Amino acid sequence: MTGDEAVRDGVRAGERAARRLAELGVCMLEPGLSDAEFDRIETEYGIAFAADHRGFLAAGLPVGRAAPPEEGESPRNPWPNWRDGHPELHAHRYPASRAEASRGRPVLSVAGADTIHYGRDLVDWVEREFGDPDPEKGWPEPAAAARVPFWSDLAG
Repeated sequence: MTGDEAVRDGVRAGERAARRLAELGVCMLEPGLSDAEFDRIETEYGIAFAADHRGFLAAGLPVGRAAPPEEGESPRNPWPNWRDGHPELHAHRYPASRAEASRGRPVLSVAGADTIHYGRDLVDWVEREFGDPDPEKGWPEPAAAARVPFWSDLAG
């Protein structure tokens, strides 16, 4: 697969994750980030969005809950303000950073010193976090090629 094909494949994976999130109806969606917004955020914060994350945020921007918080649930909006360059996906879930990867990066939950894998990639994370995952599956282990130095070691 050429570099351009890998990028297109990554963007399609991000778009699939965003479509599934919309199908599940768990959040309010606004129009996604524009190329100009991605450029501004990358320049301002010195980051580079991987193709899958870029495809996800360009397809539709999750901005708030679809329903009020349930009893005992935090009233805090778990969706970050990406237009201000916040790197989280949701609450304390992050895509592991690996500059050469266009897709297939694991999603991690990082809360203090507790770090675990929450999905093999964005599509798997959306299904596990918001869908109806198989309780027999347990927590995902990333594919060997998707391991990210430091973060995958920390998550075990």
